[in-house]
Amino acid sequence: MTADPQRSKALAVIREGRLTLLHVACRQVAHEVDEVIARVQSSRQGGPAYAVDLAGMQWSCTCRAGRGCPHIVAVRLVTGGDVP
Repeated sequence: MTADPQRSKALAVIREGRLTLLHVACRQVAHEVDEVIARVQSSRQGGPAYAVDLAGMQWSCTCRAGRGCPHIVAVRLVTGGDVP
């Protein structure tokens, strides 16, 4: 079985302590995460920090990775969100 590269990168983000959750809100009825604001520090020394957020059921990240962004995957893993 081949490892998913985005998931592997996401786990490294978590393991290395580069993920900071700034805000998490849940729906009271379903206890599902519906709003998240997070910061993920680049793995490069002196590299940028990326903003990751969930609003209106839409995830976004300021990095250029696009679909399958490992920063979003990391935040989803930590917050209990479904991971694609």
